Amino acid sequence: MKIEEILNIESTNKDSIILFKEGIFLRAYEQSAMRFTEYIANFKVFKKHYKIVNAEVCYLGFPYSNFKILFEKHHIDKYAETERFVVVHACPSKQNFEAWRSNIQLPTVEDVSPQVLFRPDVKPKDLKNLQVYKSGYDIMVELHRYAEIMPRAHRYTIGEHIKNESISLAVNTYRIGQNREVERNKSYAVENIEIIRLLLRLLTDLKQISQNYFVMINQRLEYLYLGLL
Repeated sequence: MKIEEILNIESTNKDSIILFKEGIFLRAYEQSAMRFTEYIANFKVFKKHYKIVNAEVCYLGFPYSNFKILFEKHHIDKYAETERFVVVHACPSKQNFEAWRSNIQLPTVEDVSPQVLFRPDVKPKDLKNLQVYKSGYDIMVELHRYAEIMPRAHRYTIGEHIKNESISLAVNTYRIGQNREVERNKSYAVENIEIIRLLLRLLTDLKQISQNYFVMINQRLEYLYLGLL
């Protein structure tokens, strides 16, 4: 569903949490995202500027496969599901939406040093690509740390594969940060993300990682994926 249609639906949303089905994810936008953090779980909310609507949009997301477990954990037993949405009705917010969204910041690269990136001449137009690299590098570090504590039965099989894919992801995002064959390396990075997601899902089904960790790392992968679009 296009962002214009999503924002049009949200503009008439008075007290519901609307979760849009997008690939393997459910995403809540704008006021739905605010209500989600109040009624269901305090997930991290991101903000992105969409050129096509010339507006900053707040959103959060998590894997569709987790929503029933999440709802059960937080005692959400009344909801409706269609081919395009999952909707929780009667969730009036006590917050002022404009005040809430003003506290959600656009991503920056203030914590990325030019020395690390080998880019002493960073220009404003390059900041997004540098943030993509920073996200790719951070995910690589996180997955390597996790792989080291993975049960021995999977550490040198699935764990090694995840480590290799995360290294490849960091390399591809580094090249994007350097503005080298950007579109081609974006395509490679997206493939790395999908393979990592597949392997993490396998580990989840094998009960080798917790649902909370699976959701957390998928949120970070989703944030990077959106940055590649």
